[in-house]
Amino acid sequence: MNGADLQQDGANGAPAPQPTAPDDGLEKTGAAPAAGSPQQGASFSSFSRSRPAPKVVLRMEVATKLQARILTWSVIALNIAFVGLAVALFAIHNQDSVLASEVRNMYWGRLVIAAVCLGALLFTAAWFFFAFRRSQKEGRVWSKRQHYFGWTAGGLMFLQTSYAAVVLATLITTWTCLSASILFLLARMKNMVLWRGPGALDMHPDYRLLVDRPFADQAKAYWLITSIWLVLEGATMAGMILKLNKIRRTTIRTITCDTDLMMMSCPATPTQIAATAISFVVIMVFGISWVITSRRALKDHEQLPFIHYRHAPWWSTHIYIRVQARVLTPVFTAVVMSLLFMSVIPTFDSNCVSSADAQVGNVATDMSMTVAAIVMAVMFMPKAQAFDSPLLQEFLQDFAWTEEGMPAAIEARNQRMRDSELATDQAASAPQASRRRRWPPQCHDEYFCFPAYPPFRRDSLLQTTEGFITNLLTFLPGAAMMGMAKMAGVQDMESAAKQLSEEPIFCMETACRLFYWTRLAYRKEDDLDYEFINVDAAKRLFNLDQHAMVWDDETDTHVVLGWSDSQVVLAFRGTASLQNAMTDIKAWKMVLPPHRRVRGSVVKVHAGFGNAWLNNNFNKKVLEKLQEIDQAQQGTEPLRFWITGHSLGGALAVLASDEVAKAFPDSKITCYTWGAPRASCLSVGNGAFTHEQEQAVPDTWAILNGGDPIPWIPKGGFKRGGKRVTVNAKGDLVLRPTYFETSVMQRGTNASHHKTGGYALSLAAIFKAQFVSSKAFPGGAEGVRRLAAALDLGSTLILKHMDIKSLEDPAVLPVSVEVVSKKNLNSSKSLMDECGGGCTSLWPFGKAAAAFEDGEGGGEIEEDGGATDPGQERQQ
Repeated sequence: MNGADLQQDGANGAPAPQPTAPDDGLEKTGAAPAAGSPQQGASFSSFSRSRPAPKVVLRMEVATKLQARILTWSVIALNIAFVGLAVALFAIHNQDSVLASEVRNMYWGRLVIAAVCLGALLFTAAWFFFAFRRSQKEGRVWSKRQHYFGWTAGGLMFLQTSYAAVVLATLITTWTCLSASILFLLARMKNMVLWRGPGALDMHPDYRLLVDRPFADQAKAYWLITSIWLVLEGATMAGMILKLNKIRRTTIRTITCDTDLMMMSCPATPTQIAATAISFVVIMVFGISWVITSRRALKDHEQLPFIHYRHAPWWSTHIYIRVQARVLTPVFTAVVMSLLFMSVIPTFDSNCVSSADAQVGNVATDMSMTVAAIVMAVMFMPKAQAFDSPLLQEFLQDFAWTEEGMPAAIEARNQRMRDSELATDQAASAPQASRRRRWPPQCHDEYFCFPAYPPFRRDSLLQTTEGFITNLLTFLPGAAMMGMAKMAGVQDMESAAKQLSEEPIFCMETACRLFYWTRLAYRKEDDLDYEFINVDAAKRLFNLDQHAMVWDDETDTHVVLGWSDSQVVLAFRGTASLQNAMTDIKAWKMVLPPHRRVRGSVVKVHAGFGNAWLNNNFNKKVLEKLQEIDQAQQGTEPLRFWITGHSLGGALAVLASDEVAKAFPDSKITCYTWGAPRASCLSVGNGAFTHEQEQAVPDTWAILNGGDPIPWIPKGGFKRGGKRVTVNAKGDLVLRPTYFETSVMQRGTNASHHKTGGYALSLAAIFKAQFVSSKAFPGGAEGVRRLAAALDLGSTLILKHMDIKSLEDPAVLPVSVEVVSKKNLNSSKSLMDECGGGCTSLWPFGKAAAAFEDGEGGGEIEEDGGATDPGQERQQ
C-alpha cells in the first residue's frame, strides 16, 4: 500500500469541508499529492492551497476548559445574584415605612449601576470592534458562519447598549430595547434549525439551516415571533399612554425627604394591569419559545454531520447553539424573575414606592442582559494573532486510517502548520492596497460567502488615533504583547513545529486491532479458544507467536499477554466479577508506591485500581514476565508495547503503561483504553500522576462512546489527562474535543453504551458513514477501503456486514454476530431499519444499535455471571 491514509480535521477538531463544497475564493490545489511524492496514493481531507490564507480564529474556538467554565458558570452565578437583588428590592419596597430620602439614595445607586453597565458595554464594544479591525489588518478570512456569530454578538451589544444608555429615560424606550433584544436572540437561534420548506432537498448538505436561506425565507419563518413582539410593543405603548394621561389628570403632591411613601396611594387602573400582564406573558412566551427553539436546533443538529457543523472556523453551529444555551438560559430566567418582582407585582401594588420603581428601569434585568452581551462579545470576537500559538488545536485533530499511512500523515500535519504560519506572516505584512482589492465580499453561491471588508479611508491622524486606542483597549502595546505571549506559554514557530512533530497521531487500524484484544481479555477459557473470539486470531493481528495470562485470584485481576521477538500486547480485563465490582467502588485516593512527588504533589491514584494493580505483587508478576520476554528476544531493537483495556481494564492499562515505560525506557509504548473510568482513564487519581503518565506514554488515547457514563466517574478529586477520542453510533468522531464540544457530544447517559458491543457499533458507524454523502469525512470512503484492505473489519469488530459492499449499501446494517446467531438473522433484508434503509444517514444502525440497548452485546457480566462475547464470521 502506498502513502498515507490521513483524515485531517479542521481547526479545533472539525474536519475540513468536502472538496466539493463551495469555493472559499482562494486558489486550491488538488487534494492528492503529485505522483512520486511521499504522500502518493494518500487520501487527504484537507483544503490544500498553493497560497493558503490565514483564518479568523474566534475566542470560542480556542477557549480552554478553565476559560469556558469561568465564562459559563460566572454567568449562572451572576444571574442568581441578580435575581436575589430583585427579591431584596421587592422586600424593601414592601416595608412598613419607606421615606422619600431612602428611595432617592436607592435611585442614585441604580444610576451608578447603570453607568457601570454602560461603561462596560461601551468598552467591550470598542474591544470587539478593534479585534475585528485587527483581523482585517492581518488579512484573515472570515467564514459565513463566523460572520453570522460575530453579528449575533454585535447586534446584542448594540441593543443592550441602547437599553443601558436610556435606562433612566423610562416609559417605552427601555421596554422596546429589552423586548427587541429578546426578539433578536430568539430569531438568531431560530436560524439554527433545519429548513424544511421549498427547496430543502436541493440544499447543499453543509448548508441546510434556516440561516442558509435567503432573507425572504427567514422573514417568513419569523412571522409568528414578530407578531408576538408587536403585541408586546402594543401593550407597552398602551401602558405608556395610560400613565401619561393619568399624570396629566392628577394633581402632583409635593414630596419632601421626610414623606413616607408607603402612606401614599398610587393605584393602577385595570387597563394598566392588563397591559402589564400581557407584556409579562409575552416575555414568558419569548423565553419558552427560545428554550423550545434551542432544543429543536440541537435535535436537528443531531441529524447533521457533526464533522461539518462542529466547532471549527468554518462550521461552528453546534458550539454556537451550546454557547447560547449556556449563556442565555440563566439570563432569560433572571430576566423573567426580575420582571416578575420589579415590574409585574409592583403594578398590582397600590403603594407609590413600587409604582415609581416600575418607571425607572429594572436594575436586575439591566445587569443580566449586560453580562450576556459582554460574554457573547468576548466569546465571538477574533482572537489576537500575538496570542495565537502556531500549535493551534486544529493540527492536533488529524488521524490516520492505517498504520502504514501514519508517517505521511504526521508529515502532512506538520507541513500544514508551516503553511498556515507562513500565510499569516505574509498576510500581516501585505501592502494595504493588496488587501483593498478583496472587496466586495467573495460570494460563490447563495450559501457560501467570505466577506473581506474594505479598509477604512482615513488620514494619518485618524490612523494614529486608532492604533493608540487599539493598544489601550488590549492593555498591551506591541512589544509588551509579545512578551506577555511568551509568559503565557505561546510558542514560537520553531518550538511549535518541534512539539507537533513529536505529537502522536490516532490510528483507526490500531484501535480496531487492540479492540479485538480487549474483547479477548474477557474470555475465561483456559485455551482462549471461544467460538467467536480466539487467541490465534488475536495473535495474527500483531504477528505474534506466543501468549500467556497473569491472574490475581484475590482481586480477580486478569491480563492477557501476546508477544513475538519484537513486540508485546497486554490486554487487561474489565469488570466481570463481584471482586472487580468491589475494586470499582473504592473511589478514594492512595499513594502510589514508591512515594514520590511530581510538580510538588504526591503521586496518588484511585485506591481500588491501585490496589488491584499492586495486590499480591500482580504488577511485579506482569513486569517479570515482560523482562523474561525481553531477555529471550533475538533482535537488538527495544520491544514495542501495545497496551489496552476496557472499563476497569482501561484503568489498569494506564497504571501498567506508566510502570512499563519506567522498566523499558527505550521502548515505544501505545495505550488505547475503552470506556475507562475518570480516575483511571488518563489521570488515575490526581494531577501528579496525570502529568507523570502523559510524559511517560504520550501515545495514550481514551476512547469514549456516546452516552457511556463510566468515563465520567468518579466526579470529585480526580483529573482527566491525555487525549480523548469521542465516538457514537451516529458516525461522529471527535478527537481531543474541547469543553464546548464535549458538552455537545455528552448529552445524557446510557449504561448500554458502556458495553464493548456498543463501542464496536460506533466504530462501524464511523466506517459506514463514510459512504453517506451528508456525513462522510472528506476522503473517508477511500480511507475505509484502505483500512478494509489492511484488516478484516468484520472479524476484528465481531460484526456482520462489514465488507465494503455492505458498508456502501444503506439498506444493509452491521449487526453483532452474536445477535445473528441468537435470532437467526440470515438475510440482509431483516436487518433493514424502519425507514427501509433511509434512516442510515441520520442513525446508521437502527435495529442493530437497539439490540445492544436491549443488552445483547457486550463483553461484561451476563445474568449468569459469564462473559458474553459476540461471535465473528470467519472470512478467509
